[in-house]
This record gives sequence, C-alpha cells and structure tokens, in this order.
Amino acid sequence: MNTKQKRMTIIVVLLLLLISGLIGYRLLHKDNGLVFDSSAKKYDAKIKKPQDWTNTRIAFPGYKDTKIMEGDKELYIALSNPSFNEANFKFKVYIDHEDKEHELLDSDLVKPGEAITQVSLPKDLTAGEHMVFLRIKPFPPHDKTAKLNDYKTSFKLMVLKPEEKG
Repeated sequence: MNTKQKRMTIIVVLLLLLISGLIGYRLLHKDNGLVFDSSAKKYDAKIKKPQDWTNTRIAFPGYKDTKIMEGDKELYIALSNPSFNEANFKFKVYIDHEDKEHELLDSDLVKPGEAITQVSLPKDLTAGEHMVFLRIKPFPPHDKTAKLNDYKTSFKLMVLKPEEKG
C-alpha cells in the first residue's frame, strides 16, 4: 500500500468513526420524539417539596387572581413544572370560555424545573373581569402518549383602564 492509499484509508476510517460517534450520541440522547416547548426556561418555583413526597405523585402550581392594564399584549404568568416532579407538563390556557376560539396557548412539553412565563393576549381584550382557564396535562418523562390525570383550575383576570390603575 502506498502513502496516498494509507492516507485515504486513515481518512475513511476517521470519517466512519466520526459518523458512528454522532449516531451513538444521538441514540444515547434520544428524546423518544418528545417535543419540548422552546419558550420554556429554567425556573425556580416557590413550591417546596414535602418531606414525605414520592416520585409517584405530581405537584401542580396554584394561581391567584391578577390584574393587567388594558392594551397589555402579554400576561406574565409562571406556567411552571416543579423541579421535583417526575413528569412533563403540557399547558392549555383559555380566556372567558374553554374552547378553541378562546385558546391563548397550547404548549408543547415543559420539563420539571422549567416554566413558560408569558402568554400572548388577544388584541381586542376589553377592560373588565375575565376568567382564565388553565388545563395542565402531565405525561411520563419518556412518553408523549400516556396521559396521566389532568389538572384544571381558573382565576380572575382584571383588565384595568389606565385611570383605574392603583
């Protein structure tokens, strides 16, 4: 084998090793087709893990009534998945009615220890009292099809006119 053939052989072997390494890495870090929400960020929820907590339980965050100003484009809210949960969350947020027409958010999966912190509001949101309906769907960590028990809650959203600020 001459020098040129040896170099080509070495290059081919190195390329094969590189490709094999990339394939191996992808297989080891495979997410089983799970799609995680790109707007979810690391979030330190104020939810404390109880001492007797087991990994078969799921903690859901609570929400209080809130106020915004008329014309606000975003609702700043922590749609969080507590870090000690052994489940991914999907969030659905509705305003005034729980139907597709009033849906504000239908998230992808949110990992434990992460949160979506902004939800876009409709441009025509009028001043006054509105109801926000929140549905949280938990899923096992490596499965996007096996749903666990859903959690539903709601809270009041007061949209204030500028002169009502206070």
